[in-house]
Amino acid sequence: MLKAHIKRSLILFIILLIAAISLIFIGLFGFKKPNINQVKLNNQSSSLITNQPSDQIIRKYSLDSIRWNANANFSSSPTKDGGLLVITTDGRLERIDSFGYLKWELNLRNINALATVDEEQNLVYSDNRIVTKPLDAVFINNVSKKVVAEAIQSQEDPTIYYLLAVSDQILTNDLKDQLLSFQQLATDLTSQGVVLKVKENPTQISDPVGIIDYAMISPTDLTQNYPASWKTNTLSLYGDNGSFRKADHPSWFNNDSNFISLPWLQYITNLANLYEYKDNVFLFGGNGNWVNAIRVFVSKQPNTFLLGCLESGFIKILVLDQLSQVILMLTY
Repeated sequence: MLKAHIKRSLILFIILLIAAISLIFIGLFGFKKPNINQVKLNNQSSSLITNQPSDQIIRKYSLDSIRWNANANFSSSPTKDGGLLVITTDGRLERIDSFGYLKWELNLRNINALATVDEEQNLVYSDNRIVTKPLDAVFINNVSKKVVAEAIQSQEDPTIYYLLAVSDQILTNDLKDQLLSFQQLATDLTSQGVVLKVKENPTQISDPVGIIDYAMISPTDLTQNYPASWKTNTLSLYGDNGSFRKADHPSWFNNDSNFISLPWLQYITNLANLYEYKDNVFLFGGNGNWVNAIRVFVSKQPNTFLLGCLESGFIKILVLDQLSQVILMLTY
């Protein structure tokens, strides 16, 4: 009886031992380890939107060469969603999301009309394309031959962007060798700077942004807002041996005139460092030295330090010199 019990226990033990060894063997050699190098993650972002145009935009994740605006040390500007606004070597603006994907781009060479907005300032569409206003020769001349120099997102409305556009001569010519006279600069809109107000529709893929307003930065307005002493004949003001002789600063004067002017280099130097606060757009000037930076003598009278104000809309632009002194205020 005892021998039979021991025999059954031994058989059971052997069976359990064989089962345990089998499980260990299967665990070690029955399943092949996954190759870590072969593990791939699906691009979930492209599966979220199924139509072809959006898929093409999402898949374009390699940026073009980014341009550095040396005049203002501008390379990019952050957006509230963790993305960036960057300018390319050929003057386009690119809007990048937080994953590094290109959301949209804006090329001024392809713009010839303002976008239409409704009463709530939203873009108006027809057949998934922005409805534009009738052609305006002044607007066309203001964006023609222009490149984006800087861009910022509105602090109040993330669908609004402000762009500083300047002549494409900054890409093709050495500024120091292209000193346009004041007469040339004042009459040629393509050489002047302009601030553009851009509206974005985040839900639209094929045509998401349009320019809804603009404000010109006229050199004539700048000179009209010069202090009275700047409008005086420099010979009578400084004398032949004065500190601001025409012989020492020829770029500030036009031809045979002895009156201080605003040629190309001085003008473009002060169009830089864009900033927005409550729909007020500020330009704090570029990297000009004391020769090129405009210096303004602020009036001692209260509330008269703004040397110019054009009341014509809802974009306000303050142009300031290197010392943060206001040289021009534009309202559009």
